[in-house]
Amino acid sequence: MINIQIKLWGQLKKAEGSANISLKTDGLTLEDVIKDLSQSKNADLADLLLNVDGSCRHSILAFQDDEQIEWCKELNLKTGITISLMSPIAGG
Repeated sequence: MINIQIKLWGQLKKAEGSANISLKTDGLTLEDVIKDLSQSKNADLADLLLNVDGSCRHSILAFQDDEQIEWCKELNLKTGITISLMSPIAGG
């Protein structure tokens, strides 16, 4: 397992009550990391990250080192990296 940093924005930050989270994971994909995060944190955050069937909400935007992460692509995770997560924003 490696220790990574998660930075939350918008509704995700509000649901968690904090913008920064330290997470131990052995996930290979963004989906793995999101599921590990959902299991280790509060239910409000998990509700925003996961669908009712437990699958990840692909509407969540994720970035590693300022580059958007593709859901199906394997991640090159190293201790200390930061993954930023954002919920979709609507308005008009």
